[in-house]
Amino acid sequence: MFPKFPDLILPMVYLSFFHLTLASATTITIPTDPQAVGPATATSNGWSKEAILTLVGVLVAITCFVIGLAWPCIYRGVQNLRTGASASYQLRDFAEEARRYNEFLAFNAWREAQHRSS
Repeated sequence: MFPKFPDLILPMVYLSFFHLTLASATTITIPTDPQAVGPATATSNGWSKEAILTLVGVLVAITCFVIGLAWPCIYRGVQNLRTGASASYQLRDFAEEARRYNEFLAFNAWREAQHRSS
């Protein structure tokens, strides 16, 4: 049920390597001079181009994720529309089924009558 100890070593090595890589990358990108960062106050009340592009990117990513989850259903629906599979099955004839059921009831009544008479 649980993985063996040697099987756990390799993923832990990978995780520690990526953790060290990301930690060093964030350490490199942090500016050391507070004057280089600039003031923290916003200059305008509107949305910047960067914020709009970020919002559009997030919305596109969410949309792609939802489409990816729904893709099997979408694919089957398109295939059914293309091949006409929705109209390919024949509607049941309920009159025929009712006739067969009545014949079955008549046969059972006849069989019961035969069983009682013997």
